Amino acid sequence: MLGYKTDDSITSIDNSEGDYVPGPSESSEEDNSDDFSEPKTRVDSSKHVDLVSEGDSSDKIAGVKRRNHYKKTSKRCRSSSEENSSNEETELKRKNQYANTYKRCTSSPMSNTSSESLLVMNVSELDGSKKYHQKKHFCLFCEQPQSKIARHLQRKHGDEIEVATALRFAKRSKARRLQLNLLRKKGNRAHNIQALKEGKGVLVPCKQTSNDKTNHQDYQHCFACHGLFKRKSMWRHVARCTLAQHVRKEMPGKTRIQALCANAQPVAKGVSEKVWKLVSNMAQDDVAHAVKQDRYILALGEKMYNKKGENPSQHQHIRQTLRELGRLVIKGRKVTPLKKMKDYINPKHFQHIIKAVKEVTGYDEKTNKFEKATLATKLGQSIQKIADIMEGEALITQNEEKLKLVRDFQGIYRLRWNEIISSAAYRTLEQKKWNAPQLIPLADDVKKIHMYLDEKQKQYYNQLCDEKTSGKWSNLAKVILAQMIIFNRKREGEVSKMSVATFHSRDKSPLNKDVAVALTEVERLLCAHFERIETCGKRGRKVPVILTPVMVESLELLIKERCSCGVSEGNIYLFARPGYDTHFRGNDCIRAYAKQCGAKLPEALSSTKLRKQVATLSRVLNLNDTEQDQFADFLGHDIRIHRKFYRLPEGTLQLAKISKILMACEQGRLAEFKGKSLDQITISPSEKSMAENNEAADSCSSENDSEREESSEKSYEENLTGEMSAIRAKQPMTKGKLGQKRGSHEIDAAATDCASENDSEREESSEKSYEENLTGEMSAIRAKQPITKGKLGQKRGSHGAKGTKRFWSTIEVDAVEDSLMNFIRMGKTPGKQDCEKCIAASGQALVNRDWRAVKFYVHNRIVADQRK
Repeated sequence: MLGYKTDDSITSIDNSEGDYVPGPSESSEEDNSDDFSEPKTRVDSSKHVDLVSEGDSSDKIAGVKRRNHYKKTSKRCRSSSEENSSNEETELKRKNQYANTYKRCTSSPMSNTSSESLLVMNVSELDGSKKYHQKKHFCLFCEQPQSKIARHLQRKHGDEIEVATALRFAKRSKARRLQLNLLRKKGNRAHNIQALKEGKGVLVPCKQTSNDKTNHQDYQHCFACHGLFKRKSMWRHVARCTLAQHVRKEMPGKTRIQALCANAQPVAKGVSEKVWKLVSNMAQDDVAHAVKQDRYILALGEKMYNKKGENPSQHQHIRQTLRELGRLVIKGRKVTPLKKMKDYINPKHFQHIIKAVKEVTGYDEKTNKFEKATLATKLGQSIQKIADIMEGEALITQNEEKLKLVRDFQGIYRLRWNEIISSAAYRTLEQKKWNAPQLIPLADDVKKIHMYLDEKQKQYYNQLCDEKTSGKWSNLAKVILAQMIIFNRKREGEVSKMSVATFHSRDKSPLNKDVAVALTEVERLLCAHFERIETCGKRGRKVPVILTPVMVESLELLIKERCSCGVSEGNIYLFARPGYDTHFRGNDCIRAYAKQCGAKLPEALSSTKLRKQVATLSRVLNLNDTEQDQFADFLGHDIRIHRKFYRLPEGTLQLAKISKILMACEQGRLAEFKGKSLDQITISPSEKSMAENNEAADSCSSENDSEREESSEKSYEENLTGEMSAIRAKQPMTKGKLGQKRGSHEIDAAATDCASENDSEREESSEKSYEENLTGEMSAIRAKQPITKGKLGQKRGSHGAKGTKRFWSTIEVDAVEDSLMNFIRMGKTPGKQDCEKCIAASGQALVNRDWRAVKFYVHNRIVADQRK
């Protein structure tokens, strides 16, 4: 019999015969179908049966059978046609749905703030249950989507080198499949990068999801195979990716997977590759995405990189500044209408900026304090820099409207920012320092850690000589690093970042003979014992580092065994980390050894506190200006900062010095210490008040009349200047003793109170013994100037226990000014050595004065000049 396989043949037969009448179910199916047009006139089959039954002709019977056959055949063919039509209709719906989705993705306008312009290809659902997989890959060469990418590459691009390399392997082999998969992922990556640059299109991931709300920001390309995977599951792919495992073996140290994948993304327009790499090394989160999407934040990164980019240690500081602005932008989108950094540089939005800054820094309206006060100050500085960048752009493009907007914002910033943000932030920082304990390292703890490090140095040095491993190398490097920081009292970064080239370039020349003449024997031995290196310090200042022979020997061993212990050749640091491109941190090493050495205050043993300890205690040494300058230069300090901040602790000075004034006021004895400095005042908390001391003095006055008369006699004799000089000239053997005794007595009489009577008695007895040796000359002088007991009593009553002051003669004043006038002009009190040099240079002019008298005279002159 005839068979009909096409819809056209069936339709023509039905129209010619016109005798097919479908059933009720079939009729309903036909009405819903759009693929077939049924004839309008239908003939009832029952009529045909009646007509046949009435006739007796065989032709009629044959015709009826033929029509029945046609009827069954056409019905069977029509049923098959309906089934095929239904399948084609479903397929067409799927194609239309995919086409509409792709068209919507590719035709959406570019928008920097909208995430709907970039979509990720996903699995579509039909009827809520069935999933429709319609995934196409893009060809690397013709950039067209293909369902069968392997067959397309073989047929259309077989002459390409990459394709030929893949096809030379056997079919279904692992190597062939790997090469074809790599070409497929490269083609998809090229398409994805183009879509990312244009800001619209469909991204093709390696694995589709059924989630329609997938964000393209959650995906990253693999740094090895270039496939697009979810960022959160990238670690799982890298663990299985053959290419990634091979690449990671060639990388030093541990790798950050997401940072490597971020570097595989295309570089944004207007950003240099170095800055983009620096930004890509951030933690890949919402903050990093906000930074990458904001043009002016990246411009600030370019500006900072141009100034500090050559120093790798500053890269983290640049990233931190950019992330601070990124967090501000994210918080500003939640609490203000501001979306981009350029929206902040607008005077109309100043209140929105204040609100966003307070939110991100944790401002408390009740207490007017910031939880992150330092962040508030940093954000203000960064916003100013952004405004400067925008002002520069406006000047270059001659955009007067934008220039006026920026300058108006800068004006309102200067007027209001300090009032609203900066003042409260700095006040919060100052209040946090109140009542904070000031830890100063104990001398015993410093000694303990030095001894502990010496012991560990010997142990690790021998271990590294016996066994060349990265662990042994690291142990010795950490010990030497801690030793150098503690011995030199340097900032940890100055020593930690020292390079191998710096160590090799140290000065090894012997001491100059002409210079050695000016040094003592001990100083020449020290110059031969130690070695010196100059490295870069804070603010680019040259900072010296002194090395002991043990340090030099250990460092030479470390440099010798770098390669054998796994230190990368590209690592330039002297204290490198094996397997990494970075260096050990000095603070971490000191902190660990401080706990291990058994120190009482291990938290006080840090590089900063050790520097402050030596700078503070050096004030006790009475160094002159030149020596202080040399010491400050060695520590890397400015001399003004050194003098201002590095002194004895403020709390100790207040308890030990200022409390003297308060106690004198409490006891009513402040007038007794007239003309004295704080160091000269001697007062004890257990001393009685002034009234009680007067009563005690009256009760014992009758017993000590003879002693006070001798003291008054001594005071009178001190006024005999010319005659006494002649007597001393006649007695050279006792002149030194007398001058020394008199000088010390005068200072004690001017610096002590009535409570120190024992010292006065000893001095008076010595003076009395000396007076007995004065025979005829002394008697003649007393005869010329008689003294009555009444006058002595009057003199004694007027001066009390303080004694008689010796006025400075013109000769003495000139001698002091000749040598110490520079101290008077600078307002600085001289030290002991300077005063002794002044006395020695004056000849006989200051023979009756000791160094304390000279020092106090200069101090009083300075105070008097300051009062004027």
